[in-house]
Amino acid sequence: MENRLLELALETLERRKAALQLEIDSVEAELRSGRKSVAAAPAARYPRRTAAQRKAQSEKMKKYWALRKQTEGKARPATKGRRAKAAVQSAAAKAASERMKAYWAKRKAAEAKAGRAKRRPALKAKPATTGNARKQAAAKVEKPSPATTPF
Repeated sequence: MENRLLELALETLERRKAALQLEIDSVEAELRSGRKSVAAAPAARYPRRTAAQRKAQSEKMKKYWALRKQTEGKARPATKGRRAKAAVQSAAAKAASERMKAYWAKRKAAEAKAGRAKRRPALKAKPATTGNARKQAAAKVEKPSPATTPF
């Protein structure tokens, strides 16, 4: 059984060796022929920007930095992106909060006027619990006192 496994491993390695030898031969033949390989061709470069494009970018950046200098130390208005979305959400949350405050103030005033102000009972503090509930229940079981034990 073990000999068969070694024979199969040897066959696999010989096939790999043959494939590698073919690859080595093709590379040596290419070197001997003096032909340049496809991989050695220089990569094509992207065209540079035109003068008009550079000038437009320059003007855009001048406006950007002028705005930054004007609003230095102040919160800049968000016009797009995540900051704008957050600003809208924050404004909506503030408006909703104000509406709820007004609603509860109006309701409380109406209840007081009707003479039925609600009194809520004080909340009782829950004891701190740790661990499994079964373990806690088992710990509460009374253990017999030494005076009642027969020994």
